[in-house]
Amino acid sequence: MFTTKREIQHQARVFAQAQGITEGFGTRGRVAKPVILAFLEGSKPATVRAVAEVVGIEVSPKGKPSHKVLDSLATAVASNAPKAAAE
Repeated sequence: MFTTKREIQHQARVFAQAQGITEGFGTRGRVAKPVILAFLEGSKPATVRAVAEVVGIEVSPKGKPSHKVLDSLATAVASNAPKAAAE
């Protein structure tokens, strides 16, 4: 589903635009933590687990992740996201 933080940030940006959120992101580059947190809160648990796999945070394989876990994921994704390796 996701392979890099940049892909997650892009999806968070698209989500924010669809939800009418107007602050916390630009047309490219970093996305603010509140926008990423809103994206994670509005996503299915499977999507949250895919994000956790990318950033290396362990999430329970069953049930809905807690707000504390979502906050940790948002912090990790909002941190500096390196460019994908050129092939």
